[in-house]
Amino acid sequence: MKKLLLLLVVPLAGCVDTSSPKFQQMTAQKCEAYGFKSGSPEMANCRMNLAMLQEQDNMRRKQNMARAVSESVDEFNANQQRQADRNAYIMAHQQPSYQAPLYRPPINCVSQRNFGGTVTTSCQ
Repeated sequence: MKKLLLLLVVPLAGCVDTSSPKFQQMTAQKCEAYGFKSGSPEMANCRMNLAMLQEQDNMRRKQNMARAVSESVDEFNANQQRQADRNAYIMAHQQPSYQAPLYRPPINCVSQRNFGGTVTTSCQ
């Protein structure tokens, strides 16, 4: 479960909101460092390209996260199925334990002395 939570939190931490003032300032500084003048069409294109690259990176991160979550869910389900299969196998091959009957009818025995000192016992 901790692994699944990590998969959800870590990729989102890398996603950048391209409409944030911080991102806008960063792209303006980068494009100025590339030599584009503020307010020029080239500067606008540079900032637009950086925003598109960041959006593509965000999309890639989201897809990777979705794939990782899906794989984790599949792995969890496979483990659950293996455990259920093991339990079913054990139950099917387990030796039944002996249980004494709940009701045991009474046994009546009768003994008789025979000639010669022998005793005969008969039980029903």
